Amino acid sequence: MIDGLMSNIAHFLSGLYDRLGDRVNFIGGGAGSISLQQQPCLITANGLLQDAAVIALLDYDTHLGVKHGWKRLAGPVVATRTSRNTICELNWEEAFKVYKNYVERDSGHALTKDNFFEIAKCYPFGISKSDAEEVIRDPIAVNGEGDLVCVGEVPENTVLNIMKGVPENLIKVAAEAVEETLIQSGGEVTVRHTMVVDCVSRALFLEDRHEEELEEINKRIKALRSEVSPQGMLSLGEISSYGEGYLEFFNKTIVIGSLY
Repeated sequence: MIDGLMSNIAHFLSGLYDRLGDRVNFIGGGAGSISLQQQPCLITANGLLQDAAVIALLDYDTHLGVKHGWKRLAGPVVATRTSRNTICELNWEEAFKVYKNYVERDSGHALTKDNFFEIAKCYPFGISKSDAEEVIRDPIAVNGEGDLVCVGEVPENTVLNIMKGVPENLIKVAAEAVEETLIQSGGEVTVRHTMVVDCVSRALFLEDRHEEELEEINKRIKALRSEVSPQGMLSLGEISSYGEGYLEFFNKTIVIGSLY
């Protein structure tokens, strides 16, 4: 568990992976407030902490499913100037101006600093990956300089796509994440737990249909492994080994782990 609004998440996770590597699998998420204002949020023996992480080692084997279901709308664009989790320029122009043009063209609504989150929750960024789904980055605010503040870091010169969500597709891939993790586990092992880390911004995007996503997850788990029930959380960003490999921080994604 990490503070989901700290600005150096990728740096922290990179250091963690350097120390533990692929000797373990990782699953977790970001803590925080639905206000998206950073504040102490991690419960520890030393009280509530901010800009921190809590790591627990469990004596289980794990298989992981990672899916998001967002589709490319426009791009690519290049994040030509960034500062940790803030995108300052896209294609050498003010980031908000470039993003606003794409979003307004598709949504038909004027994008302002006041309504930014309500509209931007439908249009995240996707960081291109050659052999997997894009890693989603969630823009949550625009500051006075026209910079876009994201959940999670965006390295300078990253190639981005503007993504768009369709509720049916997000619900569909949640079931695929269940199958990805439980089919990997095979029939010869006894699954003890299924851990679901579901991004809170998926719930905000799906609104009343978020219940459908949870029902679909539960239905697929019961169909494949009737002895276990889903347990988990809504998170500000999701943490997982990508498949069984490198540790990554995701936004607007669903991560499901089978522990056996």
